[in-house]
Amino acid sequence: MPIINNIYFLIFLIVIGSVIALIIDFYSSYLRFKSYTNNNIAEGIFLSDFVYYVRRSFVFFIPPILGYLSIKFDNYINYNTIIFSILFYKSFLSSLIMILIFIYTIFKYKKKINSKHIIDIKIVLINSMSLSFLYYSPYLVNLFAIYYEEYSALIYQLYPFLYIFPALYYNYFYKVNLGKYMDLKDNHRVIVYLFSYKFSLFFFNFIILLILILYKNL
Repeated sequence: MPIINNIYFLIFLIVIGSVIALIIDFYSSYLRFKSYTNNNIAEGIFLSDFVYYVRRSFVFFIPPILGYLSIKFDNYINYNTIIFSILFYKSFLSSLIMILIFIYTIFKYKKKINSKHIIDIKIVLINSMSLSFLYYSPYLVNLFAIYYEEYSALIYQLYPFLYIFPALYYNYFYKVNLGKYMDLKDNHRVIVYLFSYKFSLFFFNFIILLILILYKNL
């Protein structure tokens, strides 16, 4: 059997690719923090943006695999089962890895943080909403395309539209405010922004996991 027809292998690719994208996302934020604490702000922005765009390649390789699976499982119920399995393993593994990395980062840099308040719940919630659109919209698009098969060609084209919100938020709000606080040398706000983003990478996956568990038990 060709490996591309192995459903378990394709599920494995999607889950691992998603987790790698999250780890790269976390590393991008980590580079900003590390460079800021070493007074190399410009270098941190360059490296962070470079790593961020590497992450995008992992995000964008997932939709074609989902599209291939939708062809293999043109029945909505079967495809829904496959997507549920992917989302469950993805959100569980992502939540576990992200919270472990987050805790490790706090302990590693606790001397440089010098603040008990490092998370802003408002920033976490906005970040989580943005990240949910970025990481989970391909799954919703494919599910709706299967369910409304007669409009599938139109629905598949909606993915770039759904990507607009996280792109606008990250580039024109988050990065702008973070850069402003870095220029002002406002160490507390810089730490809050960076660590709130790091925590969001765990939080939004954990919320998705809870939703999936509740949905399964209904």
